[in-house]
Amino acid sequence: MSYFIYSTLATDMIYQDYDENNSDLPNPTNRVVIKGGAGVAGKNLVTPLGVVTVVDEAQMTLLQSNSVFQLHKKNGFINIQEKQSEIESVVADMVGRDNSAPLVPEDFEDENGAKPQVTEKKKTSKK
Repeated sequence: MSYFIYSTLATDMIYQDYDENNSDLPNPTNRVVIKGGAGVAGKNLVTPLGVVTVVDEAQMTLLQSNSVFQLHKKNGFINIQEKQSEIESVVADMVGRDNSAPLVPEDFEDENGAKPQVTEKKKTSKK
């Protein structure tokens, strides 16, 4: 069975588990990459609202036991479905931007909606 993981995260995420081998450094064993890129313009200047990654049952088991994946799901950046749907309809009810998303002009507005003034430094000619 396949699962469709919808993401509104700005970057790809790697969720992995580790081998418990009693050494000082944990050894990663299995990993699942969930695609990101929501709100980030690509090489064709297309800015997707969300992306979808298809995973199988073994990968889904790893994701369900991963605490970071569960946190992203709880905070509304991840949505799991058993059938594929239109991305725009799924991400419409999800959180749109995470803290790593690029800044947009609305990020600079104050509480009254006023945007900052842009000033340019004029070049002075040297004689």
